[in-house]
Amino acid sequence: MVSVLVPIYNAQSHLRQCVDSILNQTYTQIELILFNDASKDRSLEICREYAAKDRRVRVIDSQENVGVYNGRLKALEFINGDFFIQVDSDDWIAKDYIQTALEYAEKFNVDLVAMGFQRTMDSRGLLKQAIHPYKEMMYDSESLRPYHGIYTQRVFSNNMWSKLFRTEVVRNRHFSPSDIHFGDDLLFLQEISPYIRSIYSLPVCKYYYRYGGSTSHYNPRFWIDQSKLYWLRKAYALEREPEYVAGLKLYLLDTFKDVVKYRLFLNNSVNKRNETIEFLKQFYSTEEYKEFLSIEDCQDEFFHLLRSKDSEGIICYLGENVSRISILKTKLLSAVSRMVSAW
Repeated sequence: MVSVLVPIYNAQSHLRQCVDSILNQTYTQIELILFNDASKDRSLEICREYAAKDRRVRVIDSQENVGVYNGRLKALEFINGDFFIQVDSDDWIAKDYIQTALEYAEKFNVDLVAMGFQRTMDSRGLLKQAIHPYKEMMYDSESLRPYHGIYTQRVFSNNMWSKLFRTEVVRNRHFSPSDIHFGDDLLFLQEISPYIRSIYSLPVCKYYYRYGGSTSHYNPRFWIDQSKLYWLRKAYALEREPEYVAGLKLYLLDTFKDVVKYRLFLNNSVNKRNETIEFLKQFYSTEEYKEFLSIEDCQDEFFHLLRSKDSEGIICYLGENVSRISILKTKLLSAVSRMVSAW
């Protein structure tokens, strides 16, 4: 049996399409666990409606909002399947998604099957882009040995969806609760990666990921979560791969550059320049800034401006080096996404 986890928070607009795609699979021996994370809309009502019609559906109703990461940990306590997948509540899957993944998992006796996905903005998947970074390939425990490290060192992408996991990989593992929202998949996969003994990757795309058209980097919570994630990943690296700590700092630096860039160019406030300068001034007193000061041999001009606390220089640098086309593209995609969703 395959367990399917769907974390839900205020998802009434797309929830039926998601659940229908799971219950109408060609492979029928499933249990569907709907984790309602204290939704304030009609999500819980919709979940209970499906549970009343199909005995394969189980509803877990959290009285408080615990977030996707903690909700996943809670839902995992209830699964009975030999394998499990996660489907986000605003996405959906092809009819043979589970059957295809399970066939390869059983044929090659692997712990994880990773596939590509279709990035789409409309409910029918007509406006789509196939994202399949994988070649068809088998990885055994020996060939996986170099890939159990941090972000850039795994053979599979850092999202929970578009993957089938063997349940025993997560059984009896110690997971610490976390309030991280942006980066929760990466945190979870990093914890279980050392216990994955074999992987089969496929170039097929049977998962439909609903793309919002805007960037998460502008969400006020994004940088807070990335900071928390950095310290967790640094502790992980110091324990297992201390040579990668320097790379983590550079990754965080690139992330911070994006955060400042999007605050400056996607912010609709008339005071966005002054607000960005204030954001930078506050950042100079943080522990993350101290981490940047310890970076060695970095030739990035943004880094040197940051190191000298030259906020005006940073704004001028970004103004001269950021592609306005990419900013306009992001804004256009966001606008198109809103129109498509409304349609």
